[in-house]
Amino acid sequence: MQRSLIKTVHLRIASLLVAMLSFIVSAQAQSAADTIRKEIAAINAVYDSAYYLSFDIHMQYISDTLYGGTDSADYEHTSMDGSYTFHRNNALYNLGDITFLQNDSYTIAVYRENKFILVGKPSSGKRSGSFMPNRALIDSMAIRLTQEYTYSYWANDSTGFIQLNAIDSNNVYESIVINYEPVSHRLRTINYRFRDNGGIPASTTAGIVNRKATMIFDFRNYRIQEIGNDVFSEGKFITFDGPGNMQPAQPFRDYTIYKNN
Repeated sequence: MQRSLIKTVHLRIASLLVAMLSFIVSAQAQSAADTIRKEIAAINAVYDSAYYLSFDIHMQYISDTLYGGTDSADYEHTSMDGSYTFHRNNALYNLGDITFLQNDSYTIAVYRENKFILVGKPSSGKRSGSFMPNRALIDSMAIRLTQEYTYSYWANDSTGFIQLNAIDSNNVYESIVINYEPVSHRLRTINYRFRDNGGIPASTTAGIVNRKATMIFDFRNYRIQEIGNDVFSEGKFITFDGPGNMQPAQPFRDYTIYKNN
């Protein structure tokens, strides 16, 4: 009887210890998730509240074999450079052949290769930081963090890392690593690993190709400097020849203007 009672007590203690350990592990995981969300929010705030902030960006796309298992197997490595300037709700960026401007009155996108200008009205309350590369994707990942990803966070006084790895192997984005300055919360690099099966010819006999690729966004040359009012002026791109008669500015006189609202 006494031995049975002791055994029962030991089992209950063991069960209690397992429950406590599970709670601690769960609490630690939730704490890491909360920290990651807090850090992402702090990073976003840097660009949302930017004051005369400019920086450059270097983007790289690096693929695995294009058509694995065929004679046309090849690698692809392309890159693109750009620059951004944010000030309060104003944004200006150049990326490849595209220039985009938002000020209090207009949003203007200039497509140099196709020679047209898209003109619209800015969305109410849309901050400059919303035009950061990957902003919507990273925000979405943060919302679904505990449901769809394993995750880790590490930082010291000089550098911080956030890493997410997809739980489901069918997820397009397999992993993302964010490197940033923990004091200023300015981004340094964002590195994606993802599946990219686009552009495979229908005649390919290799079947379904799991082409994988890496996208690297390298943020460089941060600077805060007062700039002239004309930096965010729509007059660089469009002019008006009478009320409501919008024309391309002189450098873009052979471009076509389209209005999207």
